Amino acid sequence: MATFRYADFGVSSVSPNFGPLAGNSEITVSGYGFEDSVYLKCSFNGVASDSVTLVSDTEIKCSLPPHSTAELVKVDVTINGNDHTTNSAQFQYLAEAVTTSISPSSGNFQGGTRLLVSGFNFVDSDALACR
Repeated sequence: MATFRYADFGVSSVSPNFGPLAGNSEITVSGYGFEDSVYLKCSFNGVASDSVTLVSDTEIKCSLPPHSTAELVKVDVTINGNDHTTNSAQFQYLAEAVTTSISPSSGNFQGGTRLLVSGFNFVDSDALACR
């Protein structure tokens, strides 16, 4: 006798919700109804992640695939390889930030010197930092 089981699953958010065009970052997808399956996949505008790790029934870690254009894309999940979440989150692919100058060019060894960093493709985010 064949059986069928209905599984309710969905996506509520992704973190971080932006990243590089080159991919190769780990993204946390939050939602509900996730389960351990060989078919468990994250997709970014239809492009599946190379690797997915189930953390819990509400969280998975997905590798970010590369993308050719800086744009906002839909993130969805499948647990059976056929049906995808109808509710999705969005992820923003960003062009790489480029630094053109730093002023001043030196500072105190102990730190604390304020810097002016000029360039382009910077993002206004709490995650923005100098390193």
